[in-house]
Amino acid sequence: MIHVSICVFVFADESASAAVVALDLISSARFALKLDSVYTEYSAKYVVDNAAGSHSGRKLTVKDCLEFALNKGGIPKAEDWPRLGSVITPPSSYKPDLVSMKGQVIEPQTIEEACDMVVDQPVGAKLHVFKPHIELQQDASAITVS
Repeated sequence: MIHVSICVFVFADESASAAVVALDLISSARFALKLDSVYTEYSAKYVVDNAAGSHSGRKLTVKDCLEFALNKGGIPKAEDWPRLGSVITPPSSYKPDLVSMKGQVIEPQTIEEACDMVVDQPVGAKLHVFKPHIELQQDASAITVS
């Protein structure tokens, strides 16, 4: 039995939100597949800091963040890199231990394909949220649904 809790974090930056969702999917998948013995947080800020440059000014999507994590040599654990929102930047000489990530990003084309995928792994979904709903939540740092 896998207990799933959904955390919705409200960030002003779409790229930061995408990185949080992508790395939560990775953490959940690694834990479910027993690649990590405990649920392990990976650094969303590392992805934002390093993947954003390759997208020349456009906002990162969850897909961009997943592809970066899976194809760029690994991601550090959250405790090894500053948190999102931090103004601290590690010196360029700092090289954290990177956890190797392997896999592929698959976008199902039908609901049936998505249902088949959810049997074996966590699945991310695109949600359309209207801007007024986001603005109503600006004072909330996190909303948790179980």
